[in-house]
Amino acid sequence: MARIASGFVHHKKVTAALRRVKKQFPKDVISIDYRLGKNWDGEPTMFFDIVLSEEARRPPYTNLGRLASRLSLALSAEVRPDEFGLGYYPHYFSQAEYDARKEEIPA
Repeated sequence: MARIASGFVHHKKVTAALRRVKKQFPKDVISIDYRLGKNWDGEPTMFFDIVLSEEARRPPYTNLGRLASRLSLALSAEVRPDEFGLGYYPHYFSQAEYDARKEEIPA
């Protein structure tokens, strides 16, 4: 359980909620992970790292905006970061982008 300024975040509950969101988008989402941090204004924030399938990222990109909107709504409804007193930001990646990002962040 992570301690943040406004309370506790239950990792198991968040992980279960992320699994439920992923199941709603079986062809489009490879994985969803989260991390806690502060936004540009110093407020406690939950950052979601969402790896999209290559199929979801193919042109025409008109569906990508709708997918991002639907994913954002699903994350808000299932994870409910506002109940933890957190803002949230979804970040979307290809598998290659996500792997490169993980290599850049020290463990």
